[in-house]
Amino acid sequence: MRHVAACTLMALVAAMLTGCASIHGTWEVTSIEPTEAKGSFELGRFTLAADGTYTAEVTYAEGLKESNGQYVYDDKTDELTFKLGEGRERTYKAELNTWGNELHLAGTNKAGKAWQAVMKKK
Repeated sequence: MRHVAACTLMALVAAMLTGCASIHGTWEVTSIEPTEAKGSFELGRFTLAADGTYTAEVTYAEGLKESNGQYVYDDKTDELTFKLGEGRERTYKAELNTWGNELHLAGTNKAGKAWQAVMKKK
């Protein structure tokens, strides 16, 4: 009986570490560092669908707008690219934690200063 329980526990741990984490879902910003870089990352919330499409709430100077399009996540290079249409793209360094509930996005603003956003899965 102890052997069955140990094997079951090992199988659950292996499953959690090998594929339960998914970038698909709805993500919301919980923090941006440094704080003065807050205006550098306009996405406050976005949803990544399994079919490669996204919807996002984007904050511009004139207010909140919805955006949608295609995205590509490369888990080998840890890059998330949003395809905005008309050949425009935005690519971020994207690190998904082991449990799949936290996403760290990093980039640089127009002045070349680095920032990092922490996203939580909703």
